[in-house]
Amino acid sequence: MKSVRNNLLLIAVLFAFSFGCDSQSGVTDNNVDKKGGGSGIQIIRNAVLPQFLTYSVIGGEEVTLNGSPIWLKESFDPELNSDVHSNENVILNGHQITVEGFVTYVNNIIIDGDNISIAPNFNPNSIPHHYQVPSVEIPHINVEDYKSMADIVYDGDKQLSGNLDLGTQSDPLIIYVSGNLYLDNVVFNGYGIILAEKEVDVVSDVIDSSPDPDHSKLFIITGNKFILNSSSSTLHATVYAKYEININAEHAFIEGSLASLSKNTLNGNGIDLRFKLLYSGLSELIFGSSDN
Repeated sequence: MKSVRNNLLLIAVLFAFSFGCDSQSGVTDNNVDKKGGGSGIQIIRNAVLPQFLTYSVIGGEEVTLNGSPIWLKESFDPELNSDVHSNENVILNGHQITVEGFVTYVNNIIIDGDNISIAPNFNPNSIPHHYQVPSVEIPHINVEDYKSMADIVYDGDKQLSGNLDLGTQSDPLIIYVSGNLYLDNVVFNGYGIILAEKEVDVVSDVIDSSPDPDHSKLFIITGNKFILNSSSSTLHATVYAKYEININAEHAFIEGSLASLSKNTLNGNGIDLRFKLLYSGLSELIFGSSDN
């Protein structure tokens, strides 16, 4: 929506090269992602994404699923795995935890509880459902670098609520908040990116008025923590947090994915995460494209 974006796409392209957004580490239109050293673990069609955005839950530090029940499933594609990865340890603790994908980790996996299932939807080579891998690069995003791309800038803390009109696939809206961001009963229309320098706190629902079955239409990026702490909430978004992600809810429905450079914790008694890939056009605005 601003001509300055064309210039800043160069930054995104350089950023992409700095952490390896290419046909080896990411997902490309060749359809096959060989993440974790496996062969054909994940088939993702028509997506150009850095590798870390191809997991339902990923953390640079510990990833913890704690509670009962917790489901990590695909949204619509029966061949899409809802994969989980940690660059340290994965902890599955509770009763009735279901991961319909692979679980990978650099150090170890700790399973404590009963009715804990790790069962990928797509596993043509019958490889183990959880196993040790090298670390996955998760980028350090400096939110301030993208302020000049924003269509709307809010100085200081900001609460968004009610109907929120975003942009189109070809021209998404970018919102920038220099302080903390509070999302309270938001219904958004269209495609967009929300960047916040400080914490993002989901007070209540963040809902897409017309969800696309193939991809997530909202990319939330925080330079600090992402927190969802409520008795019942719905979140339709792909989330990146420079620090930890903390989902603490009695009932939460999440459609998208959660990526943290630090800890990633899902704690509750009824968390349902339906993995949906981010629309590649939103990713390209931040990270560039492997086609460039």
